[in-house]
Amino acid sequence: MTHLLLTIRWLDDRYHGKLGREGPAEWPPSPYRLYQAIVAGVARHGELGGGVEKALAWLQGLDPPIILAPSTRAGTISTRYVPNNDGDRKPNRQDRLTGKTVCPTFMLDEPEVHYIWRIDAASLRVAKLACQAARRLTCLGWGIDLAYADGRLIRND
Repeated sequence: MTHLLLTIRWLDDRYHGKLGREGPAEWPPSPYRLYQAIVAGVARHGELGGGVEKALAWLQGLDPPIILAPSTRAGTISTRYVPNNDGDRKPNRQDRLTGKTVCPTFMLDEPEVHYIWRIDAASLRVAKLACQAARRLTCLGWGIDLAYADGRLIRND
């Protein structure tokens, strides 16, 4: 039996992803959010052609993985003021700031999450491409949640 293991490691012990704009914290990050981050990383490197799209489509179609994540605790809720995206209409920067509520999730152990999928022998080639694609990930959560990924195949014979 073979498994695909994707390990995500953050550069910090904080994660800011939410289930919605104002929603509760999302922990651990969903496989869908992981998939989006991998696609964004691959696109950022200009590598969406050349066969990697087959690996991404295959990864998207897999059953939900087993997720191993560290224990967490909620951080302090605070408000940051950032420029509004449509604020170019007002020349004064202070007039175009908008409040953004922040409540990080603190990882209490190593800041890493493991996603594990069982795969069949016929998928080994495309799974190796998925491992390469995962290495293009640069953040998972918000843009401030810098992370990197490693992918590998594990055999349990």
